[in-house]
Amino acid sequence: HGHGHGHHHHHHDDEIDVEGKTGMRKLATVYGTGLVHGLQPDALLVITPAFAMPTLNAACFLTAFLVGTVVAMGTYTAFIAKSVDIVAKTNGQRGVDRIAFLSAAIALGVGVLLVVGTILGVDII
Repeated sequence: HGHGHGHHHHHHDDEIDVEGKTGMRKLATVYGTGLVHGLQPDALLVITPAFAMPTLNAACFLTAFLVGTVVAMGTYTAFIAKSVDIVAKTNGQRGVDRIAFLSAAIALGVGVLLVVGTILGVDII
């Protein structure tokens, strides 16, 4: 019996699907996620120098930090999004799933190494 071997595309546009949201809702979801992640206590360490500066210097420092962070993270996010988009167009959802699995495995591996290093008192990474 014969059956067709066609390409199956589930997305008909160049946008990433964020839980079915579109436009400004999608943008708000992405930026909201970034904002929540940015509020972690580690961020306080990076902005600590501002507490020892005169007000104008501190404002300039914090503004530069904010702009630099937004540009860096925005660029990184755009790079990742475009890369995943290319993988999705060439390898479909299976390729995207493989990237997600590999990323999670690497993150877990690094986390385990950090915990083991802390327990053993050794800088593994």
